[in-house]
Amino acid sequence: MTSETNYDVAVVGGGPAGTSSAFYAAKLGLKTILFEKHPYPRPKPCGGALSSRIIPLLGKEAVKAINCEIEELRVFSPSFKCLSFYNVPGYTVRREEFDLAMAKDAQNAGAIVMDKCRVKTIHQLPSGDYEIIAETATVTAKYIIMAAGFPKNALIRSPFTREEFEDDYLAMTVLSETPVDNKIMVDVNFPAKVMAIFFGAVPNGYAWYFVKDGYVNIGIGATALLLKDVGAVNAYKQFVLNLKQKGFLPKDLELAKERAFPLPFKRTVEKSVFGNVLLVGDSAGFVSPVTGEGIYYAVKGGQLAAQAIAENVKNGALLSSYHYNWKKEFGYGLDKYGYLLREILYKSKRRMELAVSLGMHDAQMAELLKNLVFGVYGYQKIFWKALLRLPVTLIKTIF
Repeated sequence: MTSETNYDVAVVGGGPAGTSSAFYAAKLGLKTILFEKHPYPRPKPCGGALSSRIIPLLGKEAVKAINCEIEELRVFSPSFKCLSFYNVPGYTVRREEFDLAMAKDAQNAGAIVMDKCRVKTIHQLPSGDYEIIAETATVTAKYIIMAAGFPKNALIRSPFTREEFEDDYLAMTVLSETPVDNKIMVDVNFPAKVMAIFFGAVPNGYAWYFVKDGYVNIGIGATALLLKDVGAVNAYKQFVLNLKQKGFLPKDLELAKERAFPLPFKRTVEKSVFGNVLLVGDSAGFVSPVTGEGIYYAVKGGQLAAQAIAENVKNGALLSSYHYNWKKEFGYGLDKYGYLLREILYKSKRRMELAVSLGMHDAQMAELLKNLVFGVYGYQKIFWKALLRLPVTLIKTIF
């Protein structure tokens, strides 16, 4: 419970987008409260891979909550040709641990964190402030940062945030995360902290197999409409069966119960500022259309949202600067070049096969493929580098 009722900023949603928003808002001197409907720590369906570029954005507790550094990346073609990388710029986390740590960072920065406290309704008062009615608290705030997840959430479809994504902008992921003794992975040639990507394991998408410290995370992700015929859970179970048949997974290993989770992946929102309400994370479509990764964009978006509010409070700067800033930082790259790369890569299994073959024959193209997976730099740069390198790579591949 909190005895305070008036805040500068109320954040709705306690995932990476919300906790990052609260962390930065509190650091900037804004009186901040965060609402999370579930009690921490709470499970969250997610692969949990991080690019190294996120580290400077994190607080101390979040950095300490990193599970392990990835020792090897393996990229498989649909025919199971394998391209391996070492010294890769990435890490893995367990989301229940990571999200809790980010909430602690926000709290340590001065934010009030209210978990197990679902927001029921939000409405604007005649004063212009917003009243947030939650299960165990009712407060007012001048600004709201909406980090409540997928845009079909009822709060995000409230009168001041009407935009919705069409059905074909929805991806579906199904995954499990299972405790495992890393020693048994030696028998299936996955002894290291491996991040494995399997292109074409599902229609118009990919599957993954992440060996973390003490856990194995396995999942599939693809356009939801294309998974309807086979069924998302069936596609996941078939992938697990293939892993065991090919000796990539111990046959007697019983995996944790799989969980499904939807996310927007084809475009960001056209509008992210509604009065004094700002959208961040999945609520704003901050998800890579190529990999489905969203943690970096959630954390960076939270920082930019807090900064825009602080500037508005300090000198009256327009809140619309938030939309401009995230669009410039990563939104344009996601919407145009990320979507274009996805269309090129996932159009057919033949193209996915070719992408891995090109990497196997040319080190520079392989490096671009690695950067594509980890998001080391923007999709615009990757696209043009790959296009310029393609003629040389094709010659190497043919001859």
